[in-house]
Parts: sequence; C-alpha cells; structure tokens
Amino acid sequence: MLKKVLLGFSLVATALCVLLAYLAYAALSMVVELSGSYIKFSASGVHTLETQLQRDGHANVRLVGMMHFGAARSYDALYRSFATPSSLILEEGISDTRRPARTNYKCASETRLNLARSVIEQPSLCIVQGAHRVADVSQARGSSGIDIVNADVYLHELSPETQTWIKQNLELLEQITKGDFDSLNWRLLIEQLSNAIPRQVWDDIIDTRNDHLVDSFLEAGKYYDSVVIPWGAMHGPGIQQSLFNLGYTTTSSKYHLILPWSALLRLRD
Repeated sequence: MLKKVLLGFSLVATALCVLLAYLAYAALSMVVELSGSYIKFSASGVHTLETQLQRDGHANVRLVGMMHFGAARSYDALYRSFATPSSLILEEGISDTRRPARTNYKCASETRLNLARSVIEQPSLCIVQGAHRVADVSQARGSSGIDIVNADVYLHELSPETQTWIKQNLELLEQITKGDFDSLNWRLLIEQLSNAIPRQVWDDIIDTRNDHLVDSFLEAGKYYDSVVIPWGAMHGPGIQQSLFNLGYTTTSSKYHLILPWSALLRLRD
C-alpha cells in the first residue's frame, strides 16, 4: 500500500515538473516569437539582437535590442561601442512630464559602471563616453560628437486606458524590486499576470511609440553619420520593418550576450 502511495506521489510530482517545464518553454518561446528573435535564449544566457542597416546617402543605423536588466559587464561593453563620432542615439523612455522638462546638459560620461555587481538595471545612456544630451529632436542637428535625444512619447499622448495600465504596473514593479511585499497589491498582480495585455495598450506601447521613434529618426537622423537605436527587444521587429519601408537594407547582424546565467548565479554570493 505504501509503495502505491509513494508511486502515486512520484507520478504526480513528475507530471508537475513536466507541466512546469512545458509552461516555462512556452513562455520563453512566446517571448522569442513576440520579439521577432530580437531575444534569444541559449545555454549561456539571454542574448539580444543587433541589426545594422544602411541606405545610400543616409546615416548608418544600429538597431540594438535591449533589456531592462542585464549584466554590468555586458552593458559596459555595449555602451562603449556606442561612442563613435557624429552619432545620434535615439533614447527610449516614456516621460510623465511635458516637453519643456527635457533640457540640454552635458552627460556624466566619466561615470563608470560598478563591474563588481553582477546584474543591474539598464543604465542611463548618459554614461556613453563623450555623450551630450539634447533637449528635443528639433535641436538635434548634427555634431562631431555624440548626441542623445529622447525619441519616445509622453504619457499624456497615450490613451487613458494605457496610462492607467502603465501606472499600475510601474507601481507593482517598484514594490517588487524594493521587496515591499507588505503593501503589494497581490490581487492586481494576479489579475495582470492572468490577463492578456489589452489590444489598445499593446498598440500604444509598441506601435504608437515605434511610429514616434521613426518620425524622430526621419527628422534628425539625416544630420549624423550614424544613428543608434537601443530600444526594448519587443520594438525591434516593428522598427526594422519601418526602416525597410524607408529603403534601408540589412548589412549585418549579431547577438549580444546581455544576461549570462552565471551572472544570476552570482546574485546568491
């Protein structure tokens, strides 16, 4: 009798392990599919794709898939590669303030990442060596150095539904990252994890912002030799297609190991 009970528990445990493995595989496959392969998982870790594009008589483009978290050393190597003369970096980042809040200032490009830390949030692009922040796309008119300009939308430019969704999820993310589980809205968290992202929200978060980026690229990119677009990997396929529509073609592509599994293991140290 005891053997049968143990066998039953063993079968149930095996079934649960298989189910969890399948769910994990399905989730990873969905991420890869939605990102158009701008995210790739391997035995080494998580990789993001960089696509280089070119069009005769126009700036060379580096479309770089990014993640909100990664290894400090990976970000350091990637950001160093952005430091090339006559470059425009089109920055991602929704702001909840009005346009006058964005100002010109010299970046703290002498700042160095703490490479002793294994995993960090995506650092500000202002640490790129020699970078200078420009307040608005209309002021990005070429230089011999490196200009950074925010090419994203403002929160008030999105639909009310999307604004609410973003604010709720930012609050949840902040509580989780701070370990503030006492005040965490568990009911809202479960709802967000259980429900698909509303279509209007998805269109705003991806398509509307991509369109705004492309408009910024068309306005300012022509004044530079090189344009770097380091945006979230989910934006990659749409931006790339827009560049194809403008006559750009792919010249090369490569993956960056942005989050090695070994970096996650070091978090336990």
